[in-house]
Amino acid sequence: MDDLDAVLFRLDEFSFAISKHDGNPLGLSFVWLTQPHEQADKALDTFLEVVGIGEDVVALDSDVPLA
Repeated sequence: MDDLDAVLFRLDEFSFAISKHDGNPLGLSFVWLTQPHEQADKALDTFLEVVGIGEDVVALDSDVPLA
């Protein structure tokens, strides 16, 4: 069985989760909003600003309903 690491945290009014699964062949980590939010774009901007990374290093799955 593969390991799953996860952390839950809150930034401003947004609740996030970050998960990483050892079985992922690309070694990617996933950032999730823990619940649908109509201001998902603002949540992404907040996360990127706090973490200090640019939008060019993340991919947004737009097929997932955000609200």
